[in-house]
Amino acid sequence: MHFLPRLELDLEDRPFMEPSVRDMTNIGLPALKFCECLIVLSIVRSERNYPSFKRVKNIGMFHVSEHCRRLESVKLGGFAKVTEAGYSSILHSCRNLKKFEVLTLPLLSDSVFDNMIGVARNGLLLLGASALTYLILWVNIIIA
Repeated sequence: MHFLPRLELDLEDRPFMEPSVRDMTNIGLPALKFCECLIVLSIVRSERNYPSFKRVKNIGMFHVSEHCRRLESVKLGGFAKVTEAGYSSILHSCRNLKKFEVLTLPLLSDSVFDNMIGVARNGLLLLGASALTYLILWVNIIIA
């Protein structure tokens, strides 16, 4: 068996009809535990037709944070039922995290900023966060 020192996974979904019961769920995300060398994870659902993964909640993000601790870059889009608890679990479990992007996050509130001290070393991008009262679209976090 060959060892992969650095693995990147980039998935973008653009469904043309309502996703079936086989759509991504909380049960599917634990499969990432077999990708121990995963350093870049990008899972995005296009906003065009069916903009969200309706069956993924915080528990799905808890699986990612538990099994993918070597992540350096994360981009997630279309997880409409995930709150700051799910995203914060990734921010705090992935100590090598340098870049964290989340697109279309209607359940994210201002309390997410309370959990971001010392994480996402190079950048944080939050787009589509309608519940935020702060007007923050791009935050550079610089660690001296």
